[in-house]
Amino acid sequence: MKTKRSRLRACAGMLLVAAAALASRPALADFDSSAIGTTAGGFLQLAPGARAAAMGEAYSAVADEASALYWNPAALTRIESRSATLMHAPYLGSSFFDYAAYGQNLGDYGAVGAGVQYFSLGPITQTVNYAPIGTFTPYDLALSAGYGFTLQGMGLPLDGFSVGAAAKFIQSHILNSAQTGAADFGVLSPAYLDEKFRLAFTWTNLGGTLKYEQAKENLPMALRLGGAYRIFKPWLASADVVFPRGDQPYAALGTEFVLATEKGMTLTGRAGYNTQTTPSVTGFTGASFGAGFGFDKFCLDYAFVPFGGLGQAHRISLTARWGGKSAVPPAMGRIANPEPSPAVSAPAPAAAPTDQLSPLIKALEDDAPTARAQAATALGKLGNSSAVAPLIAVLQNQSSAVRGAAANALGKINDSRAVEPLIALLQDSEPKVRALAARALGRLGDGRALAPLQKLAQDADQTVRDKAQEAVKKLGQSNITIDDLLR
Repeated sequence: MKTKRSRLRACAGMLLVAAAALASRPALADFDSSAIGTTAGGFLQLAPGARAAAMGEAYSAVADEASALYWNPAALTRIESRSATLMHAPYLGSSFFDYAAYGQNLGDYGAVGAGVQYFSLGPITQTVNYAPIGTFTPYDLALSAGYGFTLQGMGLPLDGFSVGAAAKFIQSHILNSAQTGAADFGVLSPAYLDEKFRLAFTWTNLGGTLKYEQAKENLPMALRLGGAYRIFKPWLASADVVFPRGDQPYAALGTEFVLATEKGMTLTGRAGYNTQTTPSVTGFTGASFGAGFGFDKFCLDYAFVPFGGLGQAHRISLTARWGGKSAVPPAMGRIANPEPSPAVSAPAPAAAPTDQLSPLIKALEDDAPTARAQAATALGKLGNSSAVAPLIAVLQNQSSAVRGAAANALGKINDSRAVEPLIALLQDSEPKVRALAARALGRLGDGRALAPLQKLAQDADQTVRDKAQEAVKKLGQSNITIDDLLR
């Protein structure tokens, strides 16, 4: 009885640690809807695996195969022997997302995993003065390696808890490449309530920044608290609450029901709901659906995730387990297996010729401010100068999130037409918008912005002063001509 009480106290302690981490998040303004468009490496939020996607991405306490490396490195310890996961996901427009991972349990020495994430926007037309000069293919890549270990025999309340960490190498390529490193950390509780209930806590994408030219951008760090409960043997339910940098908090719910056949095969139905896209995407979104077919050591899973007017995303995954239990998600008292869904970088994957830019430009007029901000962010990543005029127009938008995202996008596109409108935006009433406008002007490197930025460096807001000083420094390092200063 003492052990059970100690574990429950430890579990309560894990919740307190999670709460403390949430309360101490740096730059709290980065964790709400006004910060949309202020992070790089959005592909890191695209969840791998069809099972997890179909369950609404409520998966941090569910994972027990190779994709645990992504969801919760502590859950690598739940791999019975060896596991591999392969996934291909046709995404929005011509983009696609691939994932592969391998995990192995080392017994008393813990468990290890390795994986690769690859996201491609598909071919994009490159233009100069509106004239096509060829195509390029932006892509993102992450290589991961992780380790998990179960605490045992230490005489502590934490006995039975699993802890894990993963290191990542991240590369993002548009016309130029940016690289960085990051780390993930996770905790997984023992199973409580007759092996029916688990809790999980993860802290992901900690560390590096991506630097495309002069500017450095933060990764989409996220805190996640999750739980999974087996209602009865074939029926599992799960829930996660996520606090991402660059967006507002959101909730994820998921469930699956496993039907076993006489010949050792299983049929699984899954459904989920994720609130991340509901404020920003019009039409039917948030829900997810999927199915799985398992036989012996293999399980083939499919997920369907609608994104309203933006289209639909599909996931197809193959999971293999060998040297231990079957690949079929356990219908016998364990808290099951994984595969995920697309995070709210939904608009980002739209591609770039005129026919593909048009939906994003139209989305700048959407009724939902979050949708307008996300469209501006996607246009900035695509870098097509055809978006400059529409983005300048929304600098007058009533939503500060939209104004900030548009300013950030104009800085990435690097078109001199944006200089004067961005200088005017330095007078915005919102400090976040002023800071983003200053950063954008620093990227543009136009001498006309030097004096206004020097004045902004005396702003009452510390973040605004810092961004203005960084921009002034960049302008001081660029080749500014007398003509630039006099224009």
